[in-house]
Amino acid sequence: MRHSSDPFDEIFDLMDRIFGHSNMVKDSSIMDYKYDKIVDGDKIYYTFELREYTKDDIHIEPSETHLDIIITKPGLTEGRHRIDIPFPIIPKKTKVTFKNGILDITLVRDVSKSPIVDIED
Repeated sequence: MRHSSDPFDEIFDLMDRIFGHSNMVKDSSIMDYKYDKIVDGDKIYYTFELREYTKDDIHIEPSETHLDIIITKPGLTEGRHRIDIPFPIIPKKTKVTFKNGILDITLVRDVSKSPIVDIED
């Protein structure tokens, strides 16, 4: 859920839940940071603004169903932050970059595990 006074945020959150594009985070402390999510075909892109941290403070653990972001900088927000992924991914194909306080994560859909249903005539 977005933390904002923008009246359209509630509408966007509802659309995200309906269409399976969820920004739901089990540990909401990561929500204190600005981030974007884009789903494009077989990929999902997350961009976080984490200017208080260095590359060594951040650890990423992807699994087929969720993405864990572990922050380990004493004195600032520490802990494991989990994001549920809207479709199965291939963890080994996860790409992560961190430059100038911007964390970019690219996940790739595991099409072999995604439910695809043919439409009959």
